[in-house]
Amino acid sequence: MVIHPVLMIAVPLLAAFLTPLLKRVAKQFTFAVLVLNSIFSVLLLAKVYNDGMVYETIAGFSPPIGIYLAV
Repeated sequence: MVIHPVLMIAVPLLAAFLTPLLKRVAKQFTFAVLVLNSIFSVLLLAKVYNDGMVYETIAGFSPPIGIYLAV
């Protein structure tokens, strides 16, 4: 299973935007995002443990122009 390190950043940011909009289920939504992010963390930890460093090029540009995310 391929887990992208970008999800560790994007999911909480999206949840931070959506939580105030979901007033009735905000606590349940926040807990679901917490569980989802924890699952991503464990999967990424297993990938790093087995394969070593994980590198992700953001937006397809090389490091002088783009962002290079290393975990």
